[in-house]
Amino acid sequence: MNIRINHMQLINKENDHTLAICEIILNECFRIRGVKLMKSAHGIFLSMPSVRRKDHEYHNIAFPVTREVREEIFQKIKTEYEHLLRLKEEIKKEDITVKIYPVEEPGNFCAYATINIKDMIAVNSIRIIDSVEGMFITMPSFRKGDEYVSICSPITKEFGNLLKEIILEAYQEKMREYIMKRPEDLEKEKEESVNEPE
Repeated sequence: MNIRINHMQLINKENDHTLAICEIILNECFRIRGVKLMKSAHGIFLSMPSVRRKDHEYHNIAFPVTREVREEIFQKIKTEYEHLLRLKEEIKKEDITVKIYPVEEPGNFCAYATINIKDMIAVNSIRIIDSVEGMFITMPSFRKGDEYVSICSPITKEFGNLLKEIILEAYQEKMREYIMKRPEDLEKEKEESVNEPE
């Protein structure tokens, strides 16, 4: 039987014993959602989908029939979890470069930002917004009906905060450069640039 791990999400909440949650695909034709990798004082273990019934006991909904299959599922999920942890740790502040493109539109829209992650992925059209509660960023999105759907965005709160910090620091540095430049230099820069990068 072929077992594939899909849509794994790392969980990083205080006092939560769940390390990750995912779904498993069996032979590309059967899906089991809500499979968890848990931690306890005795180590890491596999938790299959279950429901709490009237007797207050938890009863498994879908589960491996044999110990061998359970161990195979556990090892695959654990391997994928460790792989995602390594990827998460590899992206650091110094791995991200930022370019800022100020705009002169009226309102609270201040600038576009472009980021480059480890010289592998570039993301344009990040917006820097000023509000009464402080500055924030919005990631690229498209409109679908009455809603906006994100094209790309941080998965974890920690990386989201890191990205915001890096972009806003770059924006403040750009503003300091503008203050120091002569008026004729600023006019020349405006002629040579566009508001949003291509």
